[in-house]
Amino acid sequence: MFNLENVQVHTIISAEKHILRELVEISMKGNNFSLDDEEKYKATWDHFIKEFKTFDTEREMFSIAEVDGRIIGFMRACCKLSMPKQWWLMGLEVREEYRQRGIGTMLIKIAMREVRARYGTSILSYTRKTNFTSLIAHQNAGFRILTDKFERFDGKTVVDGSHWLMRVKIPIENR
Repeated sequence: MFNLENVQVHTIISAEKHILRELVEISMKGNNFSLDDEEKYKATWDHFIKEFKTFDTEREMFSIAEVDGRIIGFMRACCKLSMPKQWWLMGLEVREEYRQRGIGTMLIKIAMREVRARYGTSILSYTRKTNFTSLIAHQNAGFRILTDKFERFDGKTVVDGSHWLMRVKIPIENR
């Protein structure tokens, strides 16, 4: 029987091959890609390799959730040099069999705690409108929907109405 108290969360700044394999698997399944799609698998693998090669501990964070040594979810957040108080939740994935158990909300709250410690004032995140599990996790952590037309962290504009942009403000008291 699953118990949220058995989930261990670790912050990582690099990843060995066995960790990368699990991150790629979780990410691909979370985005409805087949693990048999070799091209997509390689692209996702290369994405994570690049993420960790250029990892900046001042502007980025990456946490993994584990149960019994198996990665069941992860979260990545970062900020731009030009806007150090405004953070973005860039990735939140939980294995399908562990969804709707509070893990996504737990990872988001860890990001909020870390952003607060780094004197950030808010976190932006976006998710597909059809991803109700993610929407609920965000709302449970205090995020509020802002719009469905916005500019992403990478500068690409979303105007097709397929995603919600959300924000949570980080309280500044007792820092």
